[in-house]
Amino acid sequence: MITSYSFITSVVIFNMFLIAGYLLRRKKHFIVRYGLRALLLVTLLATIRLFLPLDLAASIIIRSQRLLPVLEQILEYRPLEQLRWLTVPRAIAGIWLAGTAIYLVRDFLLMATDRRKRKAYIIIEDQHIKNLMCDLDIPYSVIVSPCVHTPHVAGIFSPQIYLPQMQLSDEEWRYVLRHEAIHIQSCDLWIKLFFRIIEAAFWWNPVSHMFMREVDTILELRCDAKLARALNDDKKIEYLDVMIKVLCQNICQGKDDRLVTASLVSPVYDLKQRFEMVMYYDRNSHQLSRHLLCACIVLVFVLSFFVVIQPAYFPPAEDLDYVIDVTEDTSFILYDGEQYIIYINGDNCGVVPEDELSEMPYSSLEIINTSNGE
Repeated sequence: MITSYSFITSVVIFNMFLIAGYLLRRKKHFIVRYGLRALLLVTLLATIRLFLPLDLAASIIIRSQRLLPVLEQILEYRPLEQLRWLTVPRAIAGIWLAGTAIYLVRDFLLMATDRRKRKAYIIIEDQHIKNLMCDLDIPYSVIVSPCVHTPHVAGIFSPQIYLPQMQLSDEEWRYVLRHEAIHIQSCDLWIKLFFRIIEAAFWWNPVSHMFMREVDTILELRCDAKLARALNDDKKIEYLDVMIKVLCQNICQGKDDRLVTASLVSPVYDLKQRFEMVMYYDRNSHQLSRHLLCACIVLVFVLSFFVVIQPAYFPPAEDLDYVIDVTEDTSFILYDGEQYIIYINGDNCGVVPEDELSEMPYSSLEIINTSNGE
């Protein structure tokens, strides 16, 4: 069953998973020790949990004593009595949808602008690069242009590799081409587009914007790991040297600021972690701890379906001011020939069903029969 409370719970857990992924990505030795599998798993399960806001019958209810009750009162408020259709939930939904539409239109326009700019590039026929592409058996098209500042991949439906004019050796060019080809093979552009849509859908959520900035680094780390698997220590140093060369040129000429692209270089503050990933990550070590960590993440994901956040309600204060004791000294039952009426402290407190007269506390009370004049 899906309710408004299960949706709220789903959004809360989604944010908790993203925050966990954000913190783990920035932990100094986490990637080197545990690899990217756990980090990618957290990201995947966070997304699945967002789109599965289920409310199970066996769920443990976490009662919100302040936030949700206040939120419900706000949602029930009608700002204008003349416009009874204009409720707070409808107003919030309208603002939410409008914000999402603005973000999506903005991203679409930026992508369209990027596409027009790429079509206007001055293209240089570099047969040497094409020969290297054939040697590496990379089937994607490549564009060499002085308008490109750093190697990157762009194009959702027809991805292409874009290269600047750089002075690199054949071996160094092979590293660059293999890196960009891995981005295409891993569908990294589609992954970035998907998280762009998530960011637009939750434009009001700072966690979505915060995590979107981490997606680039996560994808670059995964690409580095795939490329470094077949390299020995000397080759890894060569690969990192190429990364530094490309970064230096990127700083000198300016960065390609595209919306949905995948590039060889990262911000300088992420390079240390990427270097550690390439040099020290060993996928054959710490296997048991990695499997245990992934199992724990999956367990937390499953258990999250057995939790739902709901408001906690309490009886009004006036109902708790006193307690009525039903005793022989304070109470009696009056029978008028049709029904049994209980009086407590002289007040008529309602009708007692006849089948409950034999139960406590009614069985101890005096019954006065007025139907026969007694």
